[in-house]
Amino acid sequence: MLRIPEEGEVGAPLMAPIQKIAFSSTPEPNRKQKRGKRKRKKDSVTPDWESGKGKKDGEGIDWKGVFKTTVVWGISFGVIAGGVFFFLKTTEPAPELVEIVVDPDAGKAILETPVSLTAGFDEEELVPTGLLKRSEAELLNLVEPLAQKFLEAETVEEILPLVRNPYDVAQKMRRLHPDGTITPLGFSGVSPLEGVAYKDGYAAVSFLTADQEKKPMVFCEGEGGLKIDWESWAGWSELPWDELMESKPTKPVLVRVISKPVPYYNFGFSDEDEWVSYRLLSPDGEHTLYGYAKRGSLIDEQLRPADPNGAMAVTLRISFREGATSASQAEIDEFVTDGWVISADSN
Repeated sequence: MLRIPEEGEVGAPLMAPIQKIAFSSTPEPNRKQKRGKRKRKKDSVTPDWESGKGKKDGEGIDWKGVFKTTVVWGISFGVIAGGVFFFLKTTEPAPELVEIVVDPDAGKAILETPVSLTAGFDEEELVPTGLLKRSEAELLNLVEPLAQKFLEAETVEEILPLVRNPYDVAQKMRRLHPDGTITPLGFSGVSPLEGVAYKDGYAAVSFLTADQEKKPMVFCEGEGGLKIDWESWAGWSELPWDELMESKPTKPVLVRVISKPVPYYNFGFSDEDEWVSYRLLSPDGEHTLYGYAKRGSLIDEQLRPADPNGAMAVTLRISFREGATSASQAEIDEFVTDGWVISADSN
């Protein structure tokens, strides 16, 4: 209740004096804001990748250590990868060397290609001096009846008087015809539209057999007149081909072949940088082997036909290596002559 003060008594103030209130500079947190995670103490231990959380990019990262680690791992990976590659490379199985299987039709295909058995003969060449120095008509009149007797002969004895070097040829001829009999090819005449070709004292003329097959025949001067070069006609070799491939002689043997470049490298002749490969076909087309000449050698140059895909008749000397396992690979030791006619100069 309100009391009236007595005289001399100071009454209570009706209003409280104004007081200054000091407020904190930190605003009161918003109570509606979600409570954040509790901060870790400074002395707490945390993994390196967590110690940088909430910091600026790159802050607190030991870049020198990272670089060293990256280099170490990079070198380690390179060494491991290189080792694996080297292991795979060195343990890679070598190409399998298989015995050569000759296609039986390969010889026939080569024989179907026009091949000159009288390579080097030239129709434009001047006729050599001697008895061959006669007109073409006169020469044909002499060789035609000779060729007819030869192609119609049925025995070795009938042929011997018609050939060059009959005494040397007799044994060779009997090797091919042990019983002394010959199956005659027959005679139809001189092949038309073909003239006489000459080389080193020899003359070549083509004739037609009874089956109209064209056969070139080479003539030369011999005892008693013109004679036929039987060795070039028969494609004679020093050894029969079956014996040649079975015995694999290590000394050079003379062979008459049809040669054609083929890329085949195997066994002792696998280095293509060192060797050049040729398919060598027997005159009858029944046997084939691969002959090898040193790349870039004179033999290599002599064997290369003008047409890279062509074939050519040549006379060679070949041999087999000591202990050769393959009967179908031989080294070409000598290029005797182009064609199958061995002149005195070639011999």
